[in-house]
Amino acid sequence: FGYDKSAMIARRGQRVIAMKTFAGMDTMRLSWEASAMAKELGAEAIFVDETGVGGGVVDRLRELGAPVYGVQFGGRAPHRVRFGNLRSEIFWELRRLLNERLIALPNDDALAGQLLSLRYEVSSSGQVKLESKKTMRAKGPAVPRPRRRARHGVYAPAVPPNLDGLRALPPRPAPSRRRPPPLRQRRRP
Repeated sequence: FGYDKSAMIARRGQRVIAMKTFAGMDTMRLSWEASAMAKELGAEAIFVDETGVGGGVVDRLRELGAPVYGVQFGGRAPHRVRFGNLRSEIFWELRRLLNERLIALPNDDALAGQLLSLRYEVSSSGQVKLESKKTMRAKGPAVPRPRRRARHGVYAPAVPPNLDGLRALPPRPAPSRRRPPPLRQRRRP
């Protein structure tokens, strides 16, 4: 529903194993598709952006008994001093995982183009904040869902290991002392 497409991503460990995109699908059908994909792949958890339309998807998946977790991607970041919101922190983590070759994404031109189009700003207080979806829409095609799929796939490692039904995740490797190159900063007019 709405202006944007809906998307799903499945990963096993740090490798993306499936991606699907849907346009103009109602929340009931999208919930069914997510549940079917989770059952088919044996997913231990489903993470859904529950802001706006996604709230209905979370509710329906809970009714279906799926292991769903609603996430407020526009909400507060765990590292509030460094990031303006959870969305910014997750994409920054995706950037780190890609730079350190700790995650494998499929060879998908649309996904690569959308990830490369991300811009950020650093506020006067030093917080990293991604360009808003509204600003991105004004510059070009519809806000991409494959990128959101990647975001959802990255969020999963941040889940506390004590959630019922989830296996403990392996510890993250020690951070590299070398700083990865920054994403391209959006120039101010």
